[in-house]
Amino acid sequence: MKEQQYAAKIILDTYEHNNRTLRIDTDGLVTFRGVGVFVDFQNEEYKTTIGFSEDTVTLTRIGEQSYTIILTKNQVKEFFIDTGYGLVPLKVTTHDIKYQFENNIINLTMEYSIKADLLKDAAKFNLILKCILEEHYEAAMAGTL
Repeated sequence: MKEQQYAAKIILDTYEHNNRTLRIDTDGLVTFRGVGVFVDFQNEEYKTTIGFSEDTVTLTRIGEQSYTIILTKNQVKEFFIDTGYGLVPLKVTTHDIKYQFENNIINLTMEYSIKADLLKDAAKFNLILKCILEEHYEAAMAGTL
C-alpha cells in the first residue's frame, strides 16, 4: 500500500481513574503507512507522534524531554523517565488497545496502568484519540457522519 497522508483534526483525551487529566485539541497529520497509522501534531513545547496498529502503540515525544515508548497489548514494559532529580523506573502495563477507522474518522482507545517503585498502587489510565480527516471535519462536528 502506498503511503497516504491527510490533514486532520486531532482530539486526544487522557483519563486517570475516570477523571480527565489532559485534553489536546489541535490540527495535525495522519499518515497511513503499510498496516500502521501515524498521527503527528505539535504545540509550542513538543512534537508528538503516535503510531499504532492492531495491538501496538508507539508514542514519541520530542521536546525538552524526548522519549519513545512502545506499548503492546497484554504486556508490561519498563522504562525510565528523567525527573531532573534522577531517573525513575516506571512499569507500564497495557491492558487493551482498540482501533477503528470508519467514515474517515479514526478512534483509538488504550487502557493502561503505570507503576513506579515509589508508589504503593498503580495509576490506571485511559487514552482516547480521535482523528477526523480534514475533508470530513465539518460533517463530523455537525453529527452528519
